[in-house]
Formats: sequence, structure tokens, C-alpha cells
Amino acid sequence: MWLRNRATRSGKTTSRICTCAGEGVAQSATLALQWFERAAEQGNSGAQIKLGYMLASGRAGNPDPETAYVWILPASLSGDARGDWYLPSLEKQLDAEQLTRAKERAQALREKSQHAILELAFLR
Repeated sequence: MWLRNRATRSGKTTSRICTCAGEGVAQSATLALQWFERAAEQGNSGAQIKLGYMLASGRAGNPDPETAYVWILPASLSGDARGDWYLPSLEKQLDAEQLTRAKERAQALREKSQHAILELAFLR
């Protein structure tokens, strides 16, 4: 009950957590993945880590270490130490071509999210 009330009052962040955990709402890995992706695209490092973990572990379908790397690398570069913990494991699962492609995609994602942050700052 407390989590349901909290999700209603605080909005999207708690709703994402509740959706992933299935507390106060029906558990849905697919819906949690969508919420985490929305926040991750805006540069939220916590969402980037959670999204990457879900993709790496296969919680939202087949494991996808390349796309997990794409989401976790920007979080790591932003100073989130959890990224430093996950990246070596993911790198071992990727061949050289996949790793290069993942780094290029991560760089593009990082630039896009930095642009989104600047737009939000301008609007304030």
C-alpha cells in the first residue's frame, strides 16, 4: 500500500521501480524496460544501469550483452561505479566487432542524452 501511494505521489521514478519489482502494480519486465529506457535516454545513470542489467540478464527477453554495454558505458563514464563493475563482464561476452559497435552506439547515445539535458536546462 505504501509503495502504491508513493508511486502515485512521486510520479515516474517510483512507478518504474514498482513496475519492475511488481510492488503495488502488476510486475511487467516489458513495461519496466520501457520506463527505464525513457529515463536512460535522458541521461539518468541509474536507469541506464538497470536497463543494461535487464538486457544483459535476459529479464526482458533473450540476453543482449551488446545493447547492455551500450546503456551501461555512458553511466560508467558519468561516474556510476556500478558500470565499472558490469563492463568487464560484458566485454568478455563480445567479440572485437561487437565491442567497437557498442562503443560507437554508446557515444551517440551519450551525445543525445547530453543534448536532452541541455534542452531541459534551457527550458528552466
